[in-house]
Amino acid sequence: MHPERGESWLASEAERSGGALQEGGGLLPSFDALASPDFDPRRLQPPIVAFYQRTTDWRLDVWSQWCPPVWPVGWLLSAVFARRLQQFALPLRPLDVALGMDRRVMRVCDSLDRQLGAYRLEPKPRLLCE
Repeated sequence: MHPERGESWLASEAERSGGALQEGGGLLPSFDALASPDFDPRRLQPPIVAFYQRTTDWRLDVWSQWCPPVWPVGWLLSAVFARRLQQFALPLRPLDVALGMDRRVMRVCDSLDRQLGAYRLEPKPRLLCE
């Protein structure tokens, strides 16, 4: 997500694709669209299916801690890329994600309510190492 635009690009992208934004739901409407000779979605564990199809129903708590000798590398990657790309925000200390992760999902749906795409909204990064 581009920092100057925030989430506003989602509405224009939805309009460009002929859809409308709907908040909530899952990242995937169904795993059936991914079926192939190499992948049988019926073999997935039910919690995996539930998470991807009803992402907003889940709460994810994370605890992460970097090994002290490589922490500077993680900090450098986060400092260089996270602010600019808004996609590579690495939690460097356990408290960086103490409140869990945001579970808001914006779906792009067509006029028949078929999901064309989905985007998991990111909260503004809270980098405690600044």
